[in-house]
Amino acid sequence: MNKSYSDSEFIHHFQTEPVKFFKGEAGFFYRQPDWGVHMYYPNMRIMFRYIKKNDISMNEYIDGFKRFISSLEDNESGFKHFESNICAFYQCMIDDGENIHDLFSVGAECREVAENYIKRVSIDYQDHHYYKTVKSDFPQTGINEIW
Repeated sequence: MNKSYSDSEFIHHFQTEPVKFFKGEAGFFYRQPDWGVHMYYPNMRIMFRYIKKNDISMNEYIDGFKRFISSLEDNESGFKHFESNICAFYQCMIDDGENIHDLFSVGAECREVAENYIKRVSIDYQDHHYYKTVKSDFPQTGINEIW
């Protein structure tokens, strides 16, 4: 099991390896105590704390999100990471009231890379948990125009 990163390690590793943050790898792994799986939403909340403190810029976050989406394989595992991060992002943006615009709305920074990824996905994801959660709980979001 990996040890969680300290504040300075978190910032450094996000700036150099942002894909690992979005996948919950290495010191970015935020363990769910009962099942031992990565918890995307609490991890995303931590990210927004660093953004609020200006330790990580919004541009770095957006660039990292785009790099993450571009790196995904079009299979079950890749889509699980994608949908889990999308749901966590919207939970932070809408449920927690984070002051951020929808990165997946028309013309927004992550829209095109998300559209390209969804076009590549070779699985039927209509029954996936986080896909259905975003569709039902956040129907007004830009991602719902894509998938």
